[in-house]
Amino acid sequence: MAMTSTPYVSLMSSVRRLSSQVSLSFLAPVMAPASSVSVIRSYGRKANAAPAPPAAPLAKAAPEKKVPRQKREPSAYAKFVKAKFTSVRTDLARQHGKPLADIKLPEVSAVMSQEWKGLTDDEKAKFK
Repeated sequence: MAMTSTPYVSLMSSVRRLSSQVSLSFLAPVMAPASSVSVIRSYGRKANAAPAPPAAPLAKAAPEKKVPRQKREPSAYAKFVKAKFTSVRTDLARQHGKPLADIKLPEVSAVMSQEWKGLTDDEKAKFK
């Protein structure tokens, strides 16, 4: 089966053939020898300047141990949410006839905030 030639394949094969036949000697007068050119590298050093002395190895500092941060106690509302979240979520799932995975956080949060607002100070004191 003969392979069809695309323009790209034929062009590349032509370039390969020509590159082996053409020399780059016509560029020689344009290019100056490297020793006569003073090339300035970054940081202002010239190419033919003496190399900089090697830097001293840096001593690794011992990693600082993290001091565990003292966490403050959760608020009464946070304790209330922790205690009631799963029961409120399952109640919502039963009421709406949805699977538990379909009950989203905003729905649960709205119900819990209403319940929290309805509690008296004595009932809120249980969670402090």
